Amino acid sequence: MGIVSALSPVKIRRDAEACVDCGKCAKACPAHLSVDKLIQIRSVECTGCMECVAVCSTQNALQLALPPRAAQETGARWRSRVLRPQMVAAILAVIFVGLVGAARLTGHWQTNIPRDVYMQLVPNADGIDH
Repeated sequence: MGIVSALSPVKIRRDAEACVDCGKCAKACPAHLSVDKLIQIRSVECTGCMECVAVCSTQNALQLALPPRAAQETGARWRSRVLRPQMVAAILAVIFVGLVGAARLTGHWQTNIPRDVYMQLVPNADGIDH
């Protein structure tokens, strides 16, 4: 997860102007990163769990966002493109369904385990219907 997070263009970003320096985000971080001191979290220890964003009490101080881009107006400050949690969930669902679908279409979603062994490994598997 850390390597994927490090290579991803989506990062947790802190708006220093909106931040009130309460330190809640750093305390909530399971990786013990100093989120309250950084503008962008670029550490491989960051898995994108968004615990820091969830505990932030200041609106728009911490957000999951794409890299900043220049605003359309000349002289405007750079803006990050914020990703809402629902959008992140939808993107992850599409990736998961796409990978599973591709694996099934290419024949990589098969098992060599005999059915009776499979039924022993998966309790109550024969009781599950569509």
